Amino acid sequence: MTLFTIGYQGQNVYNFIQNLNKEHIGVIIDIRENPFSRKPGFSKSVLSKELLNAGIEYYHFQEMGTPKSL
Repeated sequence: MTLFTIGYQGQNVYNFIQNLNKEHIGVIIDIRENPFSRKPGFSKSVLSKELLNAGIEYYHFQEMGTPKSL
């Protein structure tokens, strides 16, 4: 198994998913403590639906995110 990291700065959700598909990535693990974004398409509910439509599994592990206190 290979593990990749990816950010979404400078991308829209469709380019983001296209890049995931290009690398044959089938699972995304979101480790943001607060999985919301001002960037359209990258908040948890919308992103998870777009990924599901593309055949990519989505999991959110809030406990792995950076706490607000830091």
